[in-house]
Amino acid sequence: MFTPDRIAPCGLDCCLCEIAHLPEHPCPGCRSHGVDKPDFCADLCEIAHCESIAALSTPYCDSCNRYPCEPILALEQRYAAMYPLRESPMGNLKAIRERGVAAFLDGQRREWSCPIAAASSACTRESASNATVASRPKSDSGGILMNDIIDRAQAYVRDVFANDFSGHDCFHTMRVFRLATAIAAAEGADPTNVQLAALLHDVDDRKLSPETCETRARAVAFMRACQLPEDAIDRVCEIISEVSFAGTDSVAPATLEGKCVQDADRLDAIGAIGIARTFAYGGHAHRPIHDPDVPPVLHMNRDQYARSRSSSINHFYEKLLLLRDMMNTPTARRMAEQRHLYMQGFLDEFLAEWDGRR
Repeated sequence: MFTPDRIAPCGLDCCLCEIAHLPEHPCPGCRSHGVDKPDFCADLCEIAHCESIAALSTPYCDSCNRYPCEPILALEQRYAAMYPLRESPMGNLKAIRERGVAAFLDGQRREWSCPIAAASSACTRESASNATVASRPKSDSGGILMNDIIDRAQAYVRDVFANDFSGHDCFHTMRVFRLATAIAAAEGADPTNVQLAALLHDVDDRKLSPETCETRARAVAFMRACQLPEDAIDRVCEIISEVSFAGTDSVAPATLEGKCVQDADRLDAIGAIGIARTFAYGGHAHRPIHDPDVPPVLHMNRDQYARSRSSSINHFYEKLLLLRDMMNTPTARRMAEQRHLYMQGFLDEFLAEWDGRR
């Protein structure tokens, strides 16, 4: 059942889909032209119908000069956030590229073959998941499963930010989680540290919890409750400590994992989402939308930036328009381009309307 023709161009293994195991009219997989494919796969999937696939040097999207394109990144984010098995299409492509398709498929067989069904191929994705959960990697402590820790972290941040209306709510955290996961898959970073740091990156933020920001007390307490060892906690806390923008004192993270999380947080600060969050925080902090008599202050250091009470429009010039060129990874730089252009267009329109020119 685990064969190369069942791996879609995007990296998804069609063999893991329940529809591939239906007793009648099972789906033949993305690459097949059979009539039993779901409507989405057969008619609507933008990746499956991409005209560039036929011209690629390999059967997979990562040989395209536009990889990772927006549909691939959206797919990666969706699987990271919504599907309990957390299959990573981009991670699969990376594994195939580095180890070869035969070794990748051997790993899939070991991971997903159901001990209950033994040699039978009629094992659904759900039953394979349930039957093999005991053999999956535990946390560094040998205790709680890492997937369970990620699930707990998501529940934790939903509780912490339940009443936040400053633009730093749980939806911001989950967007950063999805973006960081996609960037990590494209760049080859360790997904565990990236995902955990992304989820916990704001729980001790200076603006939201000034009493714990120096010690990362909330993040540390959560990870200790999950039985993570101290060295693992230290790695996540190091990533978190390097995320925030600090004007001219901003740092480039020391690790690839830190770069992925910082890039994800900065991507969520720009574009249409960034515009909405800017005015949400401005209202929360009682800042004016715009004051033409107060120009933006450029090149502020950490302390100056922290003390600044400038207008929301000035914030674009003091921080947001700088972020495109501060991205660390090629993946984030590509994603930042459109968001940056969108903000520039918004500012042009805003100032024209403010001045009565439109």
